[in-house]
Amino acid sequence: RVIGTASLALERVQLARPDPLVRPADFDGPGRRPARPFDGELYPRAPVGTCSRWGFSELRVLGNFADANQAHSLLEQLARDPGVNYVMQKWHWRVGALCEMAPDGRVGVDPVCVLGLNQGRGAVIYLRLRTDDLAGFRRYDAIREVLAHELAHNEHAEHDSRFYKLMREILSEMNRHDWRRLKGFRLGSGNAGAR
Repeated sequence: RVIGTASLALERVQLARPDPLVRPADFDGPGRRPARPFDGELYPRAPVGTCSRWGFSELRVLGNFADANQAHSLLEQLARDPGVNYVMQKWHWRVGALCEMAPDGRVGVDPVCVLGLNQGRGAVIYLRLRTDDLAGFRRYDAIREVLAHELAHNEHAEHDSRFYKLMREILSEMNRHDWRRLKGFRLGSGNAGAR
């Protein structure tokens, strides 16, 4: 009796495009440098988020940068984001620590460039906050999208159709429940479409 993978399944794997957020299996091989979530001393901070039991227990930033306070403010902004809080409460997710990840590789240039990492299905989530040149921070919306990707890993470890369906749902809910993104109307204008 022979056990193996169906040829159709093998063909799908061979034709699949690599996910830019996932390290290749040979990443830690000879001559390659693994991504390091932390590069220096950590400065843990107090729990953040809503008063509910869902959210982020702790925020951690890299301590070897002069602008560590700005990095912490960015993580706080994510933790207090109304759309993110809605998703955390809906799915009853509690993330142990939301952490800054050391920037390793150039986004869109290097073959390996990790933007986020979920360890232990939400025990710790790492996000790359800084730009390639370390002179500033990535766009908030781009970081928020990576957070949606990493939160989807709380339910699905593999990058399969269920994972991507959940990730799209999370991102959609984040956007839909963030009142700051809604288009408003001027009261008393007489025109409901006027802004």
